[in-house]
Amino acid sequence: MNFEITDICENIFDLNFEYGRVSGVFNNCFNIITEESKMLTIFKKTQKFSTRALISNMENINGIFDDMKVINKDKKIFIDDFCFDYKNARKIKTKREILNISENIDENFLIFEDIIKPHLEKSPLFSEGIIKKKADEGFKKLYKNYKEGFKSLIGLGIGLTPSCDDVISGISAYFYLCGKNYDFNFHLKDYLEKYGDKSTTFVSKNLLYDTLNGYINDSVYNVIYSISKNKNDIKKYTLNLIDYGHSSGVETCLGILKGYKMTKNKELI
Repeated sequence: MNFEITDICENIFDLNFEYGRVSGVFNNCFNIITEESKMLTIFKKTQKFSTRALISNMENINGIFDDMKVINKDKKIFIDDFCFDYKNARKIKTKREILNISENIDENFLIFEDIIKPHLEKSPLFSEGIIKKKADEGFKKLYKNYKEGFKSLIGLGIGLTPSCDDVISGISAYFYLCGKNYDFNFHLKDYLEKYGDKSTTFVSKNLLYDTLNGYINDSVYNVIYSISKNKNDIKKYTLNLIDYGHSSGVETCLGILKGYKMTKNKELI
């Protein structure tokens, strides 16, 4: 079966891998992990996609399964009987510019905090248990020493993007877009390069790495943009992000809030 890749995100546009495997198949997309532990995601036709997306013209994902071998040759990706031709693919801009912060940022964050608080119980970070206990201890370390905090937090949780990784992603995105606390993303990059493959999932490592380098998906960007620029859109975009995944969205929101409070030295939740 032959399909066309119509668009590719700019940060993965040069597809120079040779081999890989399918790792994670979902309703509208599937992940590929290359021989160098890099992640790509092939989506069927969609308007919503991640920062490592290849958008195809396929209508459904039927026939794609975990651990299928992937071959990249002559600007085509081969997976069993599937062929994805990307020779004419367009480049999707995903690198974000630093935002100019509104003078109403403090007021806007109060609105944002009120919106997310009723939803925090979706996250295991707010349910009594071992994950919450370890996370509480880990974030205390993070506020004092980034490296020690990352060691305790990255990979903590369940799923393709563990809960604490989602929080750290929100912090990282806020710092990048607002031009704050460059040390955080510097140390996060160093930690991921040294320990990322062993401490968390390939999916989470790649998405964290994208975020700290400014490749931030629309759902997260729109929340931070609305807080920074237009408070009338805060609720709409925040609820949209909260609905992402089982708890990933609300944990990313929590990270955005933590990032703001870290820059203000305010009491953290």
